[in-house]
Amino acid sequence: MSNPGTPFVDPNFYIYELIDPPYQIKFTIVWTVVTALCILIAAPKLFKTWQNGRLWQTWAIRENVHGVDYKPLESPERIIPRTVKKSCFSRPASVILKYGLFTVPYLNLNLGQALLLAAYLATTLVCILYKSPILLSPNRAGFIALAQLPFIFLFAAKNSLLSVLLGRGYEKLNFLHRWAGRILFLSITIHGGLWINNDRTAGTPIIGSAKETLGVAAYGLLGTILITSFPIVRKHAYQMFTVVQIKEAVLVPVDNQMTLIHIQNCDGGWIAGQHLRLRVFFSGRMYESHPLTIANAPAPISCTTSGEIILGARVSGDWTYALNEAARLAEKDLRVNVMLDGPYGGSSIDLGDYENALLVAGGSGITFTLGLLDDIVGRVVNMKRKAGEKTKRIDFAWCIKSYGSISWFAPMLADIALKAQDSSISLRINIFVTCLCNPEAVPVIPNCEVIVEKPQLSKLLDAFLNRSTDLETGKLSQTNLGGLAVAVSGPKSLTAEAQNAIAGLSASRTRTSVGDIALHTEDFSL
Repeated sequence: MSNPGTPFVDPNFYIYELIDPPYQIKFTIVWTVVTALCILIAAPKLFKTWQNGRLWQTWAIRENVHGVDYKPLESPERIIPRTVKKSCFSRPASVILKYGLFTVPYLNLNLGQALLLAAYLATTLVCILYKSPILLSPNRAGFIALAQLPFIFLFAAKNSLLSVLLGRGYEKLNFLHRWAGRILFLSITIHGGLWINNDRTAGTPIIGSAKETLGVAAYGLLGTILITSFPIVRKHAYQMFTVVQIKEAVLVPVDNQMTLIHIQNCDGGWIAGQHLRLRVFFSGRMYESHPLTIANAPAPISCTTSGEIILGARVSGDWTYALNEAARLAEKDLRVNVMLDGPYGGSSIDLGDYENALLVAGGSGITFTLGLLDDIVGRVVNMKRKAGEKTKRIDFAWCIKSYGSISWFAPMLADIALKAQDSSISLRINIFVTCLCNPEAVPVIPNCEVIVEKPQLSKLLDAFLNRSTDLETGKLSQTNLGGLAVAVSGPKSLTAEAQNAIAGLSASRTRTSVGDIALHTEDFSL
């Protein structure tokens, strides 16, 4: 006699334990292999960074407690010739990277990033749908969703080993984290939608058992995270996403639009181009953390300071307005306590590897390019090209709205320009003013020209592509094949213009004019 309690097994039931997990493994193998290849490609740059000691300068802000007096090296300034060996793959790779800079409208991505994400999405869908009776196998998508979690967590960390190995700051890799999360949401939607369809077909309640109830709750939370990841939400509510040292800082209001923050007794632990997340303890605003780029190089490289960090906070919201107002209302420079989180990010290119450099900034984006300028001039003049820096020529361009804004960083620009005079490095500063406001407020900066127009990236590039100056002979030449490093910081429109301008250059023209061109961009989008 049969046992009425024996469960009935449908012969058509899909045994996912035997079929679905291999696709989870295949998906994991694909993204780990691609990541390993990218690390392999970045290995020569990582080795060079380790070799010149800059790899160890970015782990944590530190204070010199031994009272060391920083002095430049005693050996005469010299250019150390280096032979650059290029593999047979360097030219095709550089061409691919160049065309990958074209921006994709409405996605806030360039073409290379979009193609990478398209490949990620295609891999996900293939692993979910290939040889899968989709209606009978809702768990396949669930397995693939689980396989994406390590990828998402790896690219979410601000200071991760992966970021170091790839030679990119977290802000350059964060698009992978955001879009992988959205594709994860798609995978879970397929998984949950198929199970809900099965429940409706079988006439069983969707909410009831612990498994379904917890699944729906988790799906709702993930959906909330997805919604808050969109730029329009992050822009208005980024404070929802929330190795520290507490330090003393001095607030200096340059005018009613800019506040300089001098954080004292910080001798190193960062390199030019990195940024901090800063909390300032004033007027009950200690719970707010804001990203600010460091505007100077660390001691003893810096041409402008010794043993401090300089940040610039432009008035663009209620926090920066309150900070500026508190500093202006103080009878003298306001001293406050600050909490540092970082440093993070940084430039993906080393200006010292190129004979030519073009630094372009819009508005307060100058904090990024000013830090790079301070760093490379200091390494050439103060440190006497200790690491074999090749840089001979720098064009520095800054676009602002009014003449009065030049005073924000005029003293630092003047200090750097004075250091560059009578050295083996040629520095030219162009300040582009787009509004005829306060024309009398133009400070004196050596080798600086103030121009009343909006800069065009194509014209700034032409200055290098047409003719270049040989500093040894003092004559103009048609070729200077030491390469060109371009760093652009400012609004998204400015960085997109730079990407498109370089991607649109003729490969033959650049090869015969300056050699290889490298680009790094920083924009203010959240």
